[in-house]
Amino acid sequence: MAAVRAIDYVGRFAPRPLLFIYGELDDYLPADHPQRLFQAAREPKELWLAPGSGHAMARLDHRREYVERVHSFFGRYLVRQG
Repeated sequence: MAAVRAIDYVGRFAPRPLLFIYGELDDYLPADHPQRLFQAAREPKELWLAPGSGHAMARLDHRREYVERVHSFFGRYLVRQG
């Protein structure tokens, strides 16, 4: 079975908004992965590199900022006004 590569598909999600959250010290994914995936995505999109965090640890290392960023993203793109 062929591997599925996110980079080959991420551009197809537009115009759906994407929020990318990566740990700055992620040792699971290649170091250039966040920027490559973000560049391949189309607008609207946002990227947060959580300082000092490893893979999938931003939510624990930066609880308040994580919640604020996710809540703000949902507020901008997913909450209907009116």
